[in-house]
Amino acid sequence: MTMDNGTCGTIPALIVTDLDGTFLTDEKTVPQKNIQAIKSLKNIGVSVFFCTGRPISFVEKYVKSAGASSLVIGGNGAIIRNIFTGESIFQQCFEKETQKRVLEFCFAQGFDTLAYTPNGDVYFSNESKRVRVFTEYNDSLQDSSISKVRLFPLKKLMENVDSVPIYKVLVTERPIGSQIDVVRKNDLEYLNHFLETMSAVYAVPSMADVVDIMSQGVSKGKAVVKLAEHLAVPLSKVGVIGDNKNDIPMFQIAGKSVCMSNGNEEAKKMADWITSDSNDEAGFAEAIDWLRTALNLE
Repeated sequence: MTMDNGTCGTIPALIVTDLDGTFLTDEKTVPQKNIQAIKSLKNIGVSVFFCTGRPISFVEKYVKSAGASSLVIGGNGAIIRNIFTGESIFQQCFEKETQKRVLEFCFAQGFDTLAYTPNGDVYFSNESKRVRVFTEYNDSLQDSSISKVRLFPLKKLMENVDSVPIYKVLVTERPIGSQIDVVRKNDLEYLNHFLETMSAVYAVPSMADVVDIMSQGVSKGKAVVKLAEHLAVPLSKVGVIGDNKNDIPMFQIAGKSVCMSNGNEEAKKMADWITSDSNDEAGFAEAIDWLRTALNLE
């Protein structure tokens, strides 16, 4: 088997890492120590794979700058795709009726909503604050070979709500005082009450003010299992790094797991080890040092 990092033959192990709050700083930059840690793993034939709640189209810049594998897990495990070739080895979108019900509810309530498609398009609601992270990413691209995230109004999607495949819906809490319905305490509480009536969705917080909604059965853990099977690597030789509740499913299946010191308390309890350094202090590089020993990669 030939890997995209130039190595061939048997792969000794996999390292899978979350992006936001883990590999990236809070300012969405990559510490040089993190890049050096990836390079050190490449020298022994081990690749690093990104596993993120982000859409696949929102990762390419970091794959290229850090030298990570082009096989990326996106949407909290809803899709695994080679960002350079466009080949998907796995994807799980919403069932049509479920997708229609979720999006119509979010649209009617005026939530700050994003919807992700397998081809990389992102739909955003009217006056969305969250879409800013995508426009800032697009504006930051200086390498013309890196594709910009294609952005479209959610209203356009609603015109064909059950015909465009969607693998994730993201809802962001609006600031207090901006509510359309002043009786409602907050968007996410109201949303969660609605989602509790649906058995075909999986919802998980990926940040303090964000809820990610996917098809039932989707998780980072399931996707890591599929990636390991695809690359013929036993789970005992899989190391994972994360910081939040959506990372717990991959903590539960991996041979060794690391949570960042800045991570969610519940996630910390589920990890095998916790870094001393935060994501802003290149804690990822510290995690790699620990995993090299824990997985016997020296």
